[in-house]
Amino acid sequence: MSGQIVDLASSYRQAGDTASKQAVLQTALHVGQQLDAGANGGKFLINNLVGIAIQLNALKVMNPASPYGDQGQTVQDYMDQISQHKAALKQIAQQNEKLLPSMPPEDLTSFLDREKLYGEPAAMQWYLNKSGQPSGAGSN
Repeated sequence: MSGQIVDLASSYRQAGDTASKQAVLQTALHVGQQLDAGANGGKFLINNLVGIAIQLNALKVMNPASPYGDQGQTVQDYMDQISQHKAALKQIAQQNEKLLPSMPPEDLTSFLDREKLYGEPAAMQWYLNKSGQPSGAGSN
């Protein structure tokens, strides 16, 4: 889907319709943000990663030096921020992949409860904190 959105934005750019190009890219960014952190999106790691990919695909066709948002960021700054978020999520997942098989039953129950309530990334961060493992990511 994100590839098709980028193709559509490129066709608008080639036709000289920069307003439509920007509107399509903003829609892609919004969809990606909703998947990454939306009400239902932030619950599953795969949604976070797909949302991040959609956002990065849309941002890659923008001018990296262009302003982005209302906090004085550039497109490149936002791409860097999203890439750091992606790396932190992957690091948490890799660490948990090693820890989960040996998780005590009572921790597994707590983990699954937290996963339902707060989402997979937050539950993984909780278990890393509980087990004393450094993650490099903030707690959720």
